[in-house]
Amino acid sequence: MKLRHAADRRTVAVSFGLGLTLCAPFFYRPAPWALPLHFLLSALAAFIACIITHNHVHAPVFARRGANRLFGLFLSLLKGHTTWTIYVPHVVNHHQHHGGPQDWIRVEHAGTAAGPARIVRFVLRASLCMQVSRRKPGAPRLRRALQRSHRQERLAVFALALTALALDPARALFFLILPWLTGIFALVAVNLFQHEDCANDGGPRTARNFTGRAANWLLFNNGYHAAHHLDPRRHWSELPVLHRERVAPFAPDLCETSLAAYLLSRYAALHESPSRFKVSP
Repeated sequence: MKLRHAADRRTVAVSFGLGLTLCAPFFYRPAPWALPLHFLLSALAAFIACIITHNHVHAPVFARRGANRLFGLFLSLLKGHTTWTIYVPHVVNHHQHHGGPQDWIRVEHAGTAAGPARIVRFVLRASLCMQVSRRKPGAPRLRRALQRSHRQERLAVFALALTALALDPARALFFLILPWLTGIFALVAVNLFQHEDCANDGGPRTARNFTGRAANWLLFNNGYHAAHHLDPRRHWSELPVLHRERVAPFAPDLCETSLAAYLLSRYAALHESPSRFKVSP
């Protein structure tokens, strides 16, 4: 199967590695001390699958439509929801409004909460807003050509979950369903980290960027988020160059090196620090 970009050899290889990570606990019994580690690895695998799906929706991995559908089905099984679940709220809504008042996952959902409560509040309210808004009359709908794939992927995910629960309910819950939910939680939460205190005009100040090499290798350059908003169809492998040329010179205060350090400084405390995160107009 021919790839559109040679860099997606890594996409495919990592995807199969994620599948092995999620399957591993079902083929042997981890020691009790290793259970938390296995859960974290499974949750991380589900989250990375979400990032790969995001990239695949914007820039399909394979040259042929049939191969892309099969890959989308595989990714759906890795992350517990369909490839096309994110299409309308992300591609159609989010990339049109860039966190503005009409964006279903706008930062305002976090309200006045602080610290970890801010993240939880944002995820819950943004998720509810997406579910309600996409069902309103006149709301954008998934294109008819994609609806069949969406139904097939949803059926496959449902069948996998039922089969796993029937074979071993405890392992299915701990190593599959809960990691799926954790991955979805992280996928929604990252929108808060990337867009809080940012503009909503689609320009270089539309998003916060995380430029650490290790995290961007693991998450396929998702840290270069403003560059992604500037050109959503640009392949993930080309985002660092776009960031250096069109984002970094215009938004140096929105470029963080470490995601972990940012989370600790911004959300670990129970109160905000306006002077640290105030963004100039």
